[in-house]
Amino acid sequence: MAGFSPANARIAPSEAAFPCAAIDANLQLGRAFPSALTVVCSSDSPFPISANFSPRQMRRSPGSVGGRRRAVGTRTRCSQAQACRFALADIVRQPLIDPDTDDVSRLVLDTFDQAAFAPIQSMTVGELREHILDDAIGEASLKKLHWALTPEVVAAVAKIMSNKDLILAAAKIRNVTRCRNTMGERGVLGIRAQPNHPADDVGGILLAAFEGLLYGCGDAVIGVNPASDSIETVGSILHGLARLVDAYKVPTQTCCLAHITTQLAALAAELR
Repeated sequence: MAGFSPANARIAPSEAAFPCAAIDANLQLGRAFPSALTVVCSSDSPFPISANFSPRQMRRSPGSVGGRRRAVGTRTRCSQAQACRFALADIVRQPLIDPDTDDVSRLVLDTFDQAAFAPIQSMTVGELREHILDDAIGEASLKKLHWALTPEVVAAVAKIMSNKDLILAAAKIRNVTRCRNTMGERGVLGIRAQPNHPADDVGGILLAAFEGLLYGCGDAVIGVNPASDSIETVGSILHGLARLVDAYKVPTQTCCLAHITTQLAALAAELR
């Protein structure tokens, strides 16, 4: 068992209950917990949390919204702290989905760059985060890891990063893409327009998309999340967005998010 409270937060890194420096720092600053809250984490529990609140806080109903938010937030931070301890080599050796039964997992394994992974294989997830955010690590170093990071490793390190961490890490690398326009250049902001409609009405979707364009948004993509996943709905939305882009010669891309089988069926229907 390992404990944390604002009173005993200033402990040596080697003795820290939370091995990830960033999470430990957040806890020390008291951003996550009230002053009277003590958090206890257990490594053998899926939700490793025990919390002691002050009498005033205990008077709140256990089912209150505030109480639930505190519990969820505390569990999340303890889970993040545990994730920091995981060794990258162990994650790679134990893929989430068996490659023998899943083609995508098999492709990930086949394209995995063992040589590029070697310099970081002894790291934990928390140490990889620190490595990525290190000022001495630039674009060239990070791009060498392109094929050395499996989806599970990427997901793990992203889960323990704050929004600022993610922005800083992403800013180190330029991935320039070109379709109807160019995205990813340094100093250029791209914005997605998401003209969803509760009933998937194409007219309403196009009107919302046009409004977004008037505000200068949608240069990254005009992407719709449909309310339903039917082939007809997806096809009609894609056709409508294509008409809008073609009519006004808008230099942008369009998409309608749906399951891959629905997308393929809509494409097949269009080719018939």
